[in-house]
Amino acid sequence: MDDNKPDPVLARLDRLSELLIRRLDRLEQRVRGLEQDNGEIINLLIAVKAGLEEASGDLLAQLEEFQGDEAPIPGDEGPDDQSHGGNGGGQPGPMLH
Repeated sequence: MDDNKPDPVLARLDRLSELLIRRLDRLEQRVRGLEQDNGEIINLLIAVKAGLEEASGDLLAQLEEFQGDEAPIPGDEGPDDQSHGGNGGGQPGPMLH
């Protein structure tokens, strides 16, 4: 065998190795891009969660305030008074459906 002549198998292995290295580099770049995108998505989700927690707290405060405003008014019989078809005296009576 002539030592000056490159072995075709070794030459092909060299080309395949270079191709593989280029593909691995591209994959690493894609993975880094995806990791960055995932980090941004996680930050957005954290911000959304914080906003939802704040909004739910505001809604709970409004609900408590609303429920506090619903204290019974003296003399108001609620749904049993005459304006709503009750018996007018606030006395229990037969309920007709």
